[in-house]
Amino acid sequence: MPDLTIYSNTALEAELKKREREAKTKIPLALVKQPDFTALQVAVTDSVAQIVKDGYENDDSIHYIHEAAMETFYGKEYWAWKKKATQ
Repeated sequence: MPDLTIYSNTALEAELKKREREAKTKIPLALVKQPDFTALQVAVTDSVAQIVKDGYENDDSIHYIHEAAMETFYGKEYWAWKKKATQ
């Protein structure tokens, strides 16, 4: 076993936090085998319709497209995974 007394408490705590973060991001996240693109298609077409109507795309549209895309490809479990991985 290596001599840990050569490291400061701050360095050891930083290493532990780094390892905890790495462990959280290794939580398996699988792609949906047969994704349903309906919600993503609605979000994208609504965004295009807004651009045509108002001449711009607001941040909410981009947010909704992102949400729909992540749920399409990873399922609603993505949000729990993201929360755990980013704590």
